[in-house]
Amino acid sequence: MKRAAILLAMASSMQRALVPFGDAELVLSDSLLSEAYVRLEMWKECVEAGSRLAQAFKACPFPYPNLGVQHLMNGRISLLLNDPVEAQRSFLEAETALRLTHGPNHLIFNTHVRQLLERSGMEVEALKQMKQRKK
Repeated sequence: MKRAAILLAMASSMQRALVPFGDAELVLSDSLLSEAYVRLEMWKECVEAGSRLAQAFKACPFPYPNLGVQHLMNGRISLLLNDPVEAQRSFLEAETALRLTHGPNHLIFNTHVRQLLERSGMEVEALKQMKQRKK
């Protein structure tokens, strides 16, 4: 836990120092921040850093494998935070990227992405039904 707190402090100061330099440096600092947030179980902050990271990955030549993996991680954390709508959006982004980088027959695509998309879809539907009942 102490190492994660140190990593978080280093990544935060690095991020402030690197802002003027561009996307490549921000990818590094957001990657470190994201890792520190996971270790410290700071899930909302992790999703925010992960979203910034996904935006930076989009500046890389497409398809970039880490983009799909980052969307997959953001979606899983969004499910943990009970935000199935954001989770489903992230999983759809992951599906698009991973289909290109790993192919539709890859294990990560066929097991993780498909299952998580199905789960988030069911949770979104349940959320819609709850809202309709309240009306």
